[in-house]
Amino acid sequence: MLKNGIKTKQGKVLVMKRYKGILLSGNVFYHLIPKTATRCLRQVFKDMGKIKNDHCLSPLKPSYSFCVCRNPWDRLVSAWKDKVVNQWSNNYPEHLHIYRINSYQKFKDKDFSFFVKHINVNMENHVRPQLDFIDTSSISFICRFENLQYDLDTIFKNLDYPEFKLPHEGKWKSKHKHYTKYYDDETREIVAEKYAKDIEYFGYEFGQ
Repeated sequence: MLKNGIKTKQGKVLVMKRYKGILLSGNVFYHLIPKTATRCLRQVFKDMGKIKNDHCLSPLKPSYSFCVCRNPWDRLVSAWKDKVVNQWSNNYPEHLHIYRINSYQKFKDKDFSFFVKHINVNMENHVRPQLDFIDTSSISFICRFENLQYDLDTIFKNLDYPEFKLPHEGKWKSKHKHYTKYYDDETREIVAEKYAKDIEYFGYEFGQ
């Protein structure tokens, strides 16, 4: 998230928060929240020819804006599996080491419980609270990762986009056990505290 200033007729400068995302045709802005199928959806919009700017800041007055949110307990498991278990594994191909995120190295060979207890939610975007990535005052629609096809169908109808089908879930969902299997009472409550604002705003509960 970055800030931009615009001048009013009175000469005052209003500070406007601007967010990173993808600009689609018709001045439609897709807010990118990491670990919510962003790579899959980027490819969907690319295949449809709808992308006007693949990496940009949110326009000051988009005609429509949306994002995808995800259960914070599930999202954190996905981040651990991807950024720690997979990328810091000794079996991770050497030619891919450039994609490793150094801030996760301290969690190498540590279990999920250790990760939950010691993670700093502001250390890196894949664990940063989801509300940091969207403008709640102007968002037009919030999709749920758990109902992605259904919610995207609604958006596409609103925007008069053609019908589409998401790729097989194996292409965009993490390959791990149901997220509840990774938690005990202590770690469940830690996540509830660290992501309290996300949980309240998006209306999530553990076990959903």
